[in-house]
Amino acid sequence: MAVLLPARVLCKRLVQAPMSVDVYSSKNLQVGPSSTGCVGGCPGISLRFVILALGDNQIEVLCKSQLGGETWDLPEGGICSNEGIRKSAQKQLQSVTGMDRIFHDQLQTFGGSGKAPLTVAYYALLPPEVCSRVAPVYSNMRWWHWAHLPQLSEESEGLVQSAIRSLRLRAYYEPIIFSLLPKRFTLLQFQKVYETVLNVRIGKSNFRRKISRMDFLIPCQEWQQDVAHRAARLYEFDENAYIKFCESGSIFSF
Repeated sequence: MAVLLPARVLCKRLVQAPMSVDVYSSKNLQVGPSSTGCVGGCPGISLRFVILALGDNQIEVLCKSQLGGETWDLPEGGICSNEGIRKSAQKQLQSVTGMDRIFHDQLQTFGGSGKAPLTVAYYALLPPEVCSRVAPVYSNMRWWHWAHLPQLSEESEGLVQSAIRSLRLRAYYEPIIFSLLPKRFTLLQFQKVYETVLNVRIGKSNFRRKISRMDFLIPCQEWQQDVAHRAARLYEFDENAYIKFCESGSIFSF
């Protein structure tokens, strides 16, 4: 059973924390004072990122090759002492995606190994229009199916599992799924994302009944273009409507 938090808490989480995020450029993914291009780094703390997206109806993880492609691991970064952990993470995420509004949240803090004794891990969710342009730009990055990853460090394997569990749990009580969708989408696309994330099959009528309570799911005056079948109507997530939904005392539950 999903844990339901007070509506005001969830609303604050979604709007103030997850929806605004940032990442790292390929050239910056090295732990150390100069890794983010800032003045005065914190060599004792590193960042690690679990970046998730959907591809071919599966959850994918962005990994970075090392030693000329001989090994793989999750992207990493450093801390700017004049900006703090969260701001440094946001800057590095933004430099990879080119966007400053991407879902991200702190996942775990653990004792690091090698260059930094402490590592702070974040996970981020990318919509299709962003993830499709990340790997081609950075030749040392590649998307991998989450269940068929290359050999990663023990810590990174655990972080991926933790990120998947967090995503699946939060999908029941927060509209986190919208972060994996394009700005406008069909109800079938919406359903497929839920099925992929939760790893379940959902009947069409059951799904439509569940989403009928989502007053923040807004129909657009647009339909699919250039499709062989009958064009489906497009929908979008209305953040302001979600805030009102929370403030009314309603609780999101899928």
